[in-house]
Parts: sequence; structure tokens; C-alpha cells
Amino acid sequence: MSEFTGVRGSGSALAAPAPTVRAVSMAAANTVPPSMRFVMRRNLLRPCLAAKTLLSWAPTRMAAYLKEYPAGQRDPIFTNEAGNPLSRTLFRSRVWRPSLVRAGLLGEVSEVDGKFEAVWMDDEGDVHAEVFAKHGQAVNHVARSEHGGLRFHDLRHSYGTWLADDGIPPHRVAKLMGHEHITTTMQLYVRRTDDHDSIRGLLGDDTES
Repeated sequence: MSEFTGVRGSGSALAAPAPTVRAVSMAAANTVPPSMRFVMRRNLLRPCLAAKTLLSWAPTRMAAYLKEYPAGQRDPIFTNEAGNPLSRTLFRSRVWRPSLVRAGLLGEVSEVDGKFEAVWMDDEGDVHAEVFAKHGQAVNHVARSEHGGLRFHDLRHSYGTWLADDGIPPHRVAKLMGHEHITTTMQLYVRRTDDHDSIRGLLGDDTES
């Protein structure tokens, strides 16, 4: 996410034979996990190496986005409501965690007699409930109050695991994930999952493969 939030109008080449984007801004080093600092050094601190080839469906969607939300040559393409660069903290609190609640992956919100009951667990393991007049109020309260929950960065871990699970060679997974050492890839992702049905069951998906 950090690379794409840094993309500016002059950092994309959507009409090229191999469409690319290039991040041109840098995040503060102390806000980046140690495992990602190599990616920053390679992709952000040296912009000439930061060009990323887009998947085939991405240029069309990005072009449509830019048509609806034009960006100047030096302006960030992806912004908040005020047109400023995205903040990871605000994205987490205003977008990511409420999305988890709506998806049923964080706390619980249910309709009761025309109102909405929010149920969440605190860091001591105690369960709380409160009734709100509006659905959005209940969702936001659970998003703020529920302890733990999936991080946006966990999507990256899921992607890496799926690549390994689909048999992509470790050295290619390491390159895609931006790992400086292949041992990092081996420790984090190379653990093939054979019992897919049991995993679906744990996730509440009873669909047969």
C-alpha cells in the first residue's frame, strides 16, 4: 500500500506497452516495519528502480479513476477527501477497520427493534454491547473498541502464502515480495497447505472444493 499511496500524476505510464507506475515520495523510515525497509531502499529511495509493471486489468481501472479524479503532474493520485496524501493511520481507522466490521471479521453489529446493537471484546477478553440509532455509528464504535483484528498488511502475508501454496518457486516469491534474503520467504510463506477443506471450515466457508 505504501508504494501506491506515493504514486503521483507524473509517476504513471498507463499507455505504454507494459504499463507501469513509479512511487516518487518516501514514508518516514520509523513508520515502516523492519522487514519492509529493504523494499523502501530499493523501490522508494532509488526511484529509478521503483517502476512496477501493472497487471493487465489495472491500467483500465486506473485510467477510469483518473478520468473521474484527475491528478496534476505533481499531485498524488490516491488522496483523502481533502485531496491530501493518504495517512496510514486514518486509512486504518476510517476505512480498514470499519470494513472488517461490515464483513463480519471484527466484532458484531446486528439490527434489534429498528436500532443497531454493537458487540465487541476488549483487550481483557470482556465482551461489551451497546445500542445505537444508526448502523454507521455502531460500526464505527466496534471498529474503535474491538481489540485486535486483521491488519491491512496481513493481505500481503496472505498473498505470499497463496503464491507459495500454488507452487510458485521460492526465489520468485522472494522477488515478488521484495525480500532481501530468501530465508525470510522460506520462514514466512513456504508452507504448502494441502487440507484446503479444513481451512475453509475454520473460516466458516463450507463450500466444497
